[in-house]
Amino acid sequence: MNKNYKFTFLILEDDSEYFEALEMKARKQPIEFIRAINLDEAREIYEKKKSMIQGIILDVIGYASDKQAIPDESSFALAKEYFRKYADHLPIVALTGHPGMVENVRKWWAGTIEVFSKNSDEEKMFEYLISHAKKLESTKIINKHREVFDLVRKYFNDEAFDMLLQCIRNMENPAHHTITGILANLRKLQEYFYIALNKIDSKIVPDNLIYPEVDNKKIIAHLKGNFDPTTRTNTTKSYIEHNSKYDFLLNYIYKICSEAIHVTEQNTTKYTVQSIVYAFMDLVLFLKNFESSKN
Repeated sequence: MNKNYKFTFLILEDDSEYFEALEMKARKQPIEFIRAINLDEAREIYEKKKSMIQGIILDVIGYASDKQAIPDESSFALAKEYFRKYADHLPIVALTGHPGMVENVRKWWAGTIEVFSKNSDEEKMFEYLISHAKKLESTKIINKHREVFDLVRKYFNDEAFDMLLQCIRNMENPAHHTITGILANLRKLQEYFYIALNKIDSKIVPDNLIYPEVDNKKIIAHLKGNFDPTTRTNTTKSYIEHNSKYDFLLNYIYKICSEAIHVTEQNTTKYTVQSIVYAFMDLVLFLKNFESSKN
């Protein structure tokens, strides 16, 4: 496991003081938390960041929504039901600070969820979550391509993170509908790449080339300094050399995703898809060139 790798756990916890204490205990662990105050918020977070989340912590006494005045155990039952339905592949644990409740909850939910006590069992809980999270397919994919996913997490949005993860997960599937879906996602990911460059420096990719819509051809021309093939010179500042590796990658991804998506059943294979997925990941690493120049 990459030494800089951090596991991301969603925690449903309304007590800010306890959450801060939990974060302190987790500082020496490869852990980061995404916190929700109530179940409605936890659902919303999970739907947006499901690809990033590798474990779930549920407070036994909590709130189902921001309209609930007094916390109770009903929110835990609802939360457990929801996450067992939509996130059953993840390790899910219960956490309570009420004396005597730990054993009761363990009896009520025996065999369905691990229960830990606040202020005494946190280290055991971390160990349990990490050991199970390591076995997740998503964890293995993200860690294998950690350098790429770190950049995607920093400069892209959650949708892009999920798209790339799904592309890698499914890129060996030969089914035509899967191939078509991956090509569509890669075409969108290339647009997110341009937006990422704009985020780093709007001179690299100007606002007018991505808003209100991404103009792929003009962006590639701009990145190459609006190269004039007749005089073989750049007419504006270039960020990518004409006929360079990155010039090839940009055009290759754009061309295949735009054209092959319409002829998948004829000649687009999983091997073509894999080549584009890896080409895109190579393209993501290009962002590092501008990161270092900004530091």
